[in-house]
Amino acid sequence: MVGLCIYSCGVLLFWPSGVLTSFPAFLVSNFIVGFGLAILEVAANPFVALCGPPQWMELRLCLSQAVQATGTVVSRLFATNVLFKDTDSASALIDVQWTYLGIAFFTVLMAVAYYYVPLPEATDEELEDAAKRPDISHETEVWGFRLVFITLFFAWIAQLAYVGAQEALSTSFPQYLTQSLGLDVDTTTYVSIGHTLFAAGRYIAAASHLWLPSRIILLIFVVGSVVTSTLAMQLDGTGGQVSAMLLFFFEGPLFPLIFALCMRGLGRFVRLGSPLIVSSIGGGSIFPPILQGVSGGNPAKFGNAYSVLVAAFAITLVFPLYLNLFPLARRMADPYKFRGLRWDAPNNRTPTMENGDDGPESTASGIDENDGDGDTLESGGLQDGTTRVDHAGQESPAHRGSTQTRQFEKDDGLGRVHLGVGFDEA
Repeated sequence: MVGLCIYSCGVLLFWPSGVLTSFPAFLVSNFIVGFGLAILEVAANPFVALCGPPQWMELRLCLSQAVQATGTVVSRLFATNVLFKDTDSASALIDVQWTYLGIAFFTVLMAVAYYYVPLPEATDEELEDAAKRPDISHETEVWGFRLVFITLFFAWIAQLAYVGAQEALSTSFPQYLTQSLGLDVDTTTYVSIGHTLFAAGRYIAAASHLWLPSRIILLIFVVGSVVTSTLAMQLDGTGGQVSAMLLFFFEGPLFPLIFALCMRGLGRFVRLGSPLIVSSIGGGSIFPPILQGVSGGNPAKFGNAYSVLVAAFAITLVFPLYLNLFPLARRMADPYKFRGLRWDAPNNRTPTMENGDDGPESTASGIDENDGDGDTLESGGLQDGTTRVDHAGQESPAHRGSTQTRQFEKDDGLGRVHLGVGFDEA
């Protein structure tokens, strides 16, 4: 609500800015609008990600961001064909002023509606409880640092590089088509097509969550971005044009995927992680000047300068590689599937089936359950090659074998027992 109010104030300032025809006034208006949108991003993105079943958080965020990208396409077409159709007349400026006034009024109505809508406000305790996993991977430490914070750091770097590459492409794309590739095309039409592909990428990524893990989807789209940006740098004519258009498609879902994946397991630190990831949008002010510097300010050399985009997406690629190749990070990125199980009230430590069936191998102390990646959580006894850690944190040796796994049993203080598997260092 606060973000919407600040945003509406910035939009209202466009009216006096237009009357004064003052560029500094427009800059101030844009700053206030950006400040309001930043607050809105910080609040809305984790709300969409965390409100609902955890296994679908990336799908929800991709879908909501796809709607936002659709709005970008529609607003661009509306501005080009209606508002700025005749930019030389005074009536066009008046139309723009009334449009911004309407946007401000609609935004205020939304803020009032959200004020009265009973949206849930999660406490720190509720966030911590939502982040808990039966395999306690949310508490894993690597070299003295919690794994979730290491993941957050890699996500911040990846988001910074991605947003920088996205803005560098958006600001240079028209000149890339006409001056670098030498094509005689309507750049407005091709920019609209590019943004349409951008939105389509988010819709397709959202649908892909029905079959693929989020970390795999992120890897596919980042690799696609690296390949298409490289082709856009190397190819001329139609080949470069098609490659740049496909780059819009592959970069589309990167922001929501990176954002959602690094929120897993943060618990109360979501309040820190969300603004940190949103701050990485500042990469959009870093990479476009670098691209201009590499090209020497000559748009005809934007093709070669797209090496900046390749480098930025290569930096982004580190994050999905980390999630897919590092076992602990891979376990943290994949949502834990209870497969019909639920944990009872705090005073009852017995896991039961949702349909009332105790299920195979279930006991009063735990359950034999496979989490989907080949590691079995067993309560009746320890498998070969595992070590039990008691509630005091002491390890007791069990049957030693060839597997490098460790089984944990931890009481979280609320009466629940979490069983999990970690990885011993060789």
